[in-house]
Amino acid sequence: MTHQARWHETAKKWLRITFLCLFFVLAIMCALFVLGAFFPSVPYVGLFGSLALSIFPGWVTLIALVVTILLWSWGRRAVWRAGGAISLAATLGGMFLLWGLAGVACKTSACPTVAQTFGLTNTLAQIEPDEVVLYARDQGDDLTLRIFRPTGPRPAGGWPVYFHIHGGGWIGGSNAEQSADMRWFADQGWLVISAGYSLSNEQRHLWDRVTAQLGCAMAWTHANIGERGGNINRLALRGNSAGGNLALNVSYLANASKLPSICGGTTPRVRSVTAVYPGIDLHAIYENPHALIGPEVRSMVTQYTGGSPQDFPERYAAVNTATHITSAAPPTLMIVSENDHLVPLESMRRFASQVRAAGVEIKTADIPFADHGFDLVGIGNEIARQAALQFITAHDSDQVSGPNAGAHP
Repeated sequence: MTHQARWHETAKKWLRITFLCLFFVLAIMCALFVLGAFFPSVPYVGLFGSLALSIFPGWVTLIALVVTILLWSWGRRAVWRAGGAISLAATLGGMFLLWGLAGVACKTSACPTVAQTFGLTNTLAQIEPDEVVLYARDQGDDLTLRIFRPTGPRPAGGWPVYFHIHGGGWIGGSNAEQSADMRWFADQGWLVISAGYSLSNEQRHLWDRVTAQLGCAMAWTHANIGERGGNINRLALRGNSAGGNLALNVSYLANASKLPSICGGTTPRVRSVTAVYPGIDLHAIYENPHALIGPEVRSMVTQYTGGSPQDFPERYAAVNTATHITSAAPPTLMIVSENDHLVPLESMRRFASQVRAAGVEIKTADIPFADHGFDLVGIGNEIARQAALQFITAHDSDQVSGPNAGAHP
């Protein structure tokens, strides 16, 4: 063998070893992700695994499968075969998780497509609304509503109205987010309104102001949505995370005739409310024990309320959704992420029990292995959309007559 041939053989050997090492690392990573999804309480591993498998379950499973094949076909030593066994376990775990998510999706009459399985759907696209309305100026902010109209002719009596409140920990986000979802609901025949509100920060703590701003947005909707083709008597609310807290508080207060408004006016009754992993109990969120997430969410809650639960117990009680439960509360859908590292799972479970005890209809859609934000893309997004659509459609009614039926001055 010539010197050049020996060099080529040596280069091929080390290149093969390099790739095998890379595949071995990928096998370990996929296994840790899957392990974290199954055991979310494991420090760090549980957080990153739950996030990865919530948003990209198809990719993690596919990568683990490919790595299994490559390690077993290229690797002849026991260490590489061991890596193949690890990646095979990750593949099987990922398939089991995908099967669970697909099962939930199919129950909502929306079995996932290949594109949804791999998060390739265009659910994060920025879609321009049909109209942007300034409904108030407050706290130095221009507060807007982004309106998405259904296509096709207006039905007799007008379109049902879907009022969305964005999340962001009460300190971030905007009503321009989830615009692809807003357009999707409009395409299903709902006149969609995405509401903006003032955000808290370290200098201003708007725990006692935001609900009244949204009350004003509701009053604007009551006064103006009819001329845009909407039927105010067919109103549903929706919110996710911090927006879920606000949507629940607004709808429960509205139906109890206690919703404040910075601009006065008449606030309408709500037929149903959907809350996706809602931040119901800020005290529980403040006490979040996770090393990475805990400090972040405590900062959010502190900026919103101005301090800790010990500093301001009355403020925490005022924004705790359980405070506002009455028998007049609308039917409620709560979409629960079972691996949630931001909103404590027990707080959502406890709230559901409190609502049932008050005689109010509440349905919980439990999403297995899912973490906060699971609904951004892919299967999780389809589940959240379809579950909400089924629920609001089931509780929609255009049988109430009169322009002010069920409204509160």
